[in-house]
Amino acid sequence: MSKTTRERGYYSDGSLSWETPYRNGKKEGVEKSYYPDGTLRWGFPYRNGKEEGVEKGYYLDGTLRWETPYRNGLRHGEAKDYEKGETMKSKWYLYGVPCTEEFFKQDFSKYPVEKALLEKNAQLRMAIITSIGIARIVKEAGAKVIEDINALDLYQKEKIGDYYQHGDVLIKPDPVDELGFDEIDDDIKERLKKINYRLLEIDIGSGRARYLQMNNASHFQSTHIEGVRDAKTVFEAICERNKERCLPFDVK
Repeated sequence: MSKTTRERGYYSDGSLSWETPYRNGKKEGVEKSYYPDGTLRWGFPYRNGKEEGVEKGYYLDGTLRWETPYRNGLRHGEAKDYEKGETMKSKWYLYGVPCTEEFFKQDFSKYPVEKALLEKNAQLRMAIITSIGIARIVKEAGAKVIEDINALDLYQKEKIGDYYQHGDVLIKPDPVDELGFDEIDDDIKERLKKINYRLLEIDIGSGRARYLQMNNASHFQSTHIEGVRDAKTVFEAICERNKERCLPFDVK
């Protein structure tokens, strides 16, 4: 059963300053801020804890000051600043990455898969791949699955009790704050089951290369893919990405 709540803040005179709706502990709905006279200052729409929709800010007279579209917590589309009802500045974003209007509006169903995989800018590569879709890349590149495993099974396989939590990774050696597998509560274990990794071998034209397909650490509903050279297992691929023998502990 879902639980909805609303937090509020007030000015010293008791008038409403801001309000934030929650569902099951996550922001859900429009978070709002108000000027002292009660006029809406801005509204930020949320879905399942992430910005989703068009954020809007207003001048004291109620006219639109700015608007920024979001998708899955990332700026996506045309962000605009206004003055006296006219657009003064405009900037385009593709899943959080600044780009041109032409680049944003292109038909990504025709974007070359190999070009996307070889993009050197990691953030832009992730945005392009999100637009293309992992399924199309796997299909067109003739991907061969080397290993497919969820985070829970991966941590059990790699003997999580031998690792230590340090920031957002489990690392060995130089132990800090030992974390044994039995100390992880059931809620986190359930979430670990939903975090998936796949080690793929993909034809990129100049030869076959290996890529790690994974949930984006910051945006779990999106999937990312990244080159990992000659890794033979998902664990080796993760260690290569983190530059040391460790596992990402992305279950916050």
